[in-house]
Amino acid sequence: MAFLVIASCTKLEDLNKDTKNPTAVPGVTLFSNAQKNIADQIASTNVNLNVFKLFAQYWTETTYTDEANYDIINRTIADNAWMVWYRDVLMDLQEARLTIESTAYATTEEEMAAANQLLIADILECFVYERMVTLWGDIPYTQALDIENINPAYDDAFTIYNDLLVRLNADIAGLSPNAGYGSYGVADVIYGGDVDKWVMFANSLKLKMGITLAKSNATLARTTIESAIAGGVFTSNADNAEVEFLDAPPNTNPLYVDLTLSGRQDFIGT
Repeated sequence: MAFLVIASCTKLEDLNKDTKNPTAVPGVTLFSNAQKNIADQIASTNVNLNVFKLFAQYWTETTYTDEANYDIINRTIADNAWMVWYRDVLMDLQEARLTIESTAYATTEEEMAAANQLLIADILECFVYERMVTLWGDIPYTQALDIENINPAYDDAFTIYNDLLVRLNADIAGLSPNAGYGSYGVADVIYGGDVDKWVMFANSLKLKMGITLAKSNATLARTTIESAIAGGVFTSNADNAEVEFLDAPPNTNPLYVDLTLSGRQDFIGT
């Protein structure tokens, strides 16, 4: 009877484990999830999340035209986008780094691949912060992502921009594309772990940031642009950082979900 009680308890404990919502996952998986969340947010035409293509007039609305007319006073679009970038992207990248850093590796090759993983995660984080500064200006940066601090300080946008450039330069210098150590492999749903392409991505981001700085700090803009070009930037659409969506839900392109599966016909090219 004692044996049966012990066996039953063990089985009940197993039933209490939610295998579909694990409490611990590999850092590379968190990195993949961050990439997917970035792609979803940028691609989506859901007016509760992303109205910026409407603002830029890439497309427009024919029925409910509030957002196309820049009228979002009754919506919480900014709050929703803010939540996606901080909670669903930056927190995933932070947890990915923490997990990768705390993992014990058996070989030098694995250690070097992990070093590349950390630098690539930082490059992607710089990309996210650059988008957020462009959207909002001053944002929480140095005190962001601390769950114990519910009122983080807002950092000056230009100060953040400068720091992002410092980080990108360090990331580019630290990556080892020619050593053959690799990085995320197939867990990288943008470049398949290709370190050379991440160096090109980082330089292209620097180029974009340098152009943005042209009117506020011409000297920094020039050095940033020249450095980026010397390091190698995108030269064709073949270099683009793209997530290839699948052909079945839930991982189809958000545009397909929003414009086709929904049956809506009220978004058109401008």
